Amino acid sequence: MEAVEKDEEEEKKKKAEEEAQKKQEEEAKKKAEEEERERQRVQNEKEQKEREEKQKQEQQSSALAAHEDERERQRAKAEQDMKDMEALDRAVIEGIE
Repeated sequence: MEAVEKDEEEEKKKKAEEEAQKKQEEEAKKKAEEEERERQRVQNEKEQKEREEKQKQEQQSSALAAHEDERERQRAKAEQDMKDMEALDRAVIEGIE
C-alpha cells in the first residue's frame, strides 16, 4: 500500500515538474515572441524615419533646383533685355546720325 502511495506521489511530482517546465517553456516562447515583435516595431519605425528623411531631402533638393532654374531663367531674361536695350540704343543713335 505504501509503495502504491509512494508511486502515486512520485507520479504527481513528476507530472507537476513536467507542467512547470512546460509552463516555463511557454512563457519563454511568449517572451521571445514579444521581444521579436518589439525589435520589428523598432526596425519599422527606424525605416519609416529614414524614408521620411529621404523624402524630405528629395523635396528640399527639388525645391532648390526649381529655385535655381527660376534664377537662371530670370538672369537669362535680364541678359536678353539688356541686349535688346543696347540694340535699341544703337538703332536710335544710328537713326539720329
